[in-house]
Amino acid sequence: MPSNAPVNIFLVPAFFWGGEIPNFAAVQQGFGQWNSTLDGSFYWGIAGVPGSGGSFDQIPSSEAYASVVHGGGKLYMAPICLQFWGANANRYYEYGGAAGMRKMWMDAINVSHPEWVEIITWNDFIEGSYVSPIDDPNKYPFANFLNTTGVPSSTLGYFHSHQGATALLPYFIKWYKTGGPGCLPIHGGSGRRSAHEPHLRCTGCLPTRGAARLRPIHAAAGA
Repeated sequence: MPSNAPVNIFLVPAFFWGGEIPNFAAVQQGFGQWNSTLDGSFYWGIAGVPGSGGSFDQIPSSEAYASVVHGGGKLYMAPICLQFWGANANRYYEYGGAAGMRKMWMDAINVSHPEWVEIITWNDFIEGSYVSPIDDPNKYPFANFLNTTGVPSSTLGYFHSHQGATALLPYFIKWYKTGGPGCLPIHGGSGRRSAHEPHLRCTGCLPTRGAARLRPIHAAAGA
């Protein structure tokens, strides 16, 4: 039944204060303008190279968000991502296999301590950041918008399965939620995990030093 009764909401938006890689001052200024309206804030930190230490490193921006938002008594939602491939925007940011994702998780676990995290963009095939174990999005109608790149949407083999990335996430999710690492999945008894990128074949990572550190073991050109 239609109603005009008030609805309680919990508002945690992403405003892009200071752009995609904002500094502390930009986040502080933006938060100051919206503090009385927000219940929290989300940093959409996907376009960059996490943990690189350079101007494209999103980790300091995430920490700035956490410091400002937590300092204002609000909830912070941190970004977790596999990579960013803006196929319809001519941008690609390499995360070094699972290394960038791991750095984002470990910063959330050890430094920024967000109340929430968002795995972005978990279902966006055109950005290459999907965590669905789907074998090839182009096999399914309306699963993506590949035609915006000039490549026919019926092209098979253009996207790759991210099944390995899907299987790796629970390891970090448990760590984030419980304070201790989960069980690192083993593929075919070899100790390898597969996580495909748009133009690389990556056979994953092996646990080293108590499974807390991940080491890429192979990356070869090809589909």
